[in-house]
Amino acid sequence: LLYNDVQLSFALSFMASSLVGLMVGFSLQEMMMFFVGSLCGSYAVKDARNRDVFIRAGLLIGIVHAVCALLIHFNPSMDFFKQTVIPLFLNGIVCSGLVMVSLKIFENVFGEITNFTLLERSDSSQPLLKRLVLEAPGTYHHSLIVSNLSEAAAEAIGAHGLLTRVGAYYHDIGKMVKP
Repeated sequence: LLYNDVQLSFALSFMASSLVGLMVGFSLQEMMMFFVGSLCGSYAVKDARNRDVFIRAGLLIGIVHAVCALLIHFNPSMDFFKQTVIPLFLNGIVCSGLVMVSLKIFENVFGEITNFTLLERSDSSQPLLKRLVLEAPGTYHHSLIVSNLSEAAAEAIGAHGLLTRVGAYYHDIGKMVKP
C-alpha cells in the first residue's frame, strides 16, 4: 500500500516469511504458509481506494492461512482447530486492521502518499477547493473537466490516474487571486 510496488511486496513477503519460518524451528511448511498468505494480502490491497479492501484482504489472508494449515496437517483434531486454525484465521483479520490503523503513520514517517491520502485531497470539502468554488467557480468547473480527461488519459497509458486527477483539481489554484 505504501509504495504500491509488486516486486518490493514480493521481496518483503519472502523475507518476513523466512524469518517466521526460522522462528518456528526452521519449518519450510510454516514459511510457505505465511508467504502465500502475505502474497495474497499484498495483491488484495493493490491499488486500494476504499477501506472495504482491508476487510476483504484480512478475510482472504485468514482463509489462506487456515487452508494451508489444514493442508499441512492432514488429520487435524478439534484441539488443532482451536489452537492453530482459528488463531491463524483471526491473525489475518487483526493484521489487516493494524495496517488500516497505522497506514497514515507510515505515510508520514516515510513521506509517501497513498491512494487514501489522494482521495482525502480530492474531497471537495478541502479548504482550498472550497475557496476555489466560491472565488472562481468557472476555474473550478474547468478543473473538474480537466481532471476527468487527464485521469482517463493517464489510465490509458498506464500512469497513476488518481494522482493525475488530484493534480488537475489543483492545477489552476493560483487563479483564485485574479479569477
